[in-house]
This record gives sequence, C-alpha cells and structure tokens, in this order.
Amino acid sequence: MSDGGKSGVSGLVNDIGEAVGTPVVNEAKEIIKETFGSITGSTQAQLDPQTELKKKQDEEKQKRYWKEYLANVANAQNAIRAKQDQEKQTKAQVEDQEKEQKQVKKIVLEQKRQKQNVDLTNKQRFTERKIGTG
Repeated sequence: MSDGGKSGVSGLVNDIGEAVGTPVVNEAKEIIKETFGSITGSTQAQLDPQTELKKKQDEEKQKRYWKEYLANVANAQNAIRAKQDQEKQTKAQVEDQEKEQKQVKKIVLEQKRQKQNVDLTNKQRFTERKIGTG
C-alpha cells in the first residue's frame, strides 16, 4: 500500500510538473529560437501552426488595410483631379464669355462709329447741297 501511495504522489508530482513545466519550457525554447535568429539573422525558427496561421491572418489583414487605404487615396486624388478639371472648364467658359462680350462691345462701338461717320457724311452732303444750291 505504501508503494501504491508513493506512486500516486509521484505521478501527481509528474503531472503537475508537466502541466506547469511544459509551457514554461516551450516558451523558453521559443525565446531561445528568437534570440538565436536575431543574433545570427536566421529566420529558421519554426513557428507552431497556430502561430503561423495567426501571423498569416495578420499579414492578410494588414495587406487588405493597405490595399483599401491606397484605393481610398487614389479615389481622393481622382476626386480632386475631377474638381480641378471642372474648375478649369468653368474658368475657361467664363473667359470665353468675357471675350465674346468684349468682341460684341467692340463690334457695337464700331457700328456706332460707322453710323456716326455715315450720318456725318450725309449731313455734310446735305449741307453742301443746301449751300451749293443756295
């Protein structure tokens, strides 16, 4: 009976040792691998499958974030370019309208001058006829 009790206690100690010691040992191994890798520049440290999966998921998440960010930047740039193009077109239209108005005013002034010249010429002719016949 004493042998059975001894084995039960030692089994319990072994179980507790494995439960507590194994994670600590695994963590220590991981730290040693990472330290060795950082010193030697070697990236040979193998990650457990869950850690690798999480790392890949994080990388994919980061890639999606940057892809979305760059798409947003491109959209913003396109919106700015479109706004600038619209402003240029509006400015060009305003300038064209102003040029047309200036040309119309110039034509109107020229027509007034011509009419005044014609009126003056007619008046001079009328005066010359009146003087000439008188």
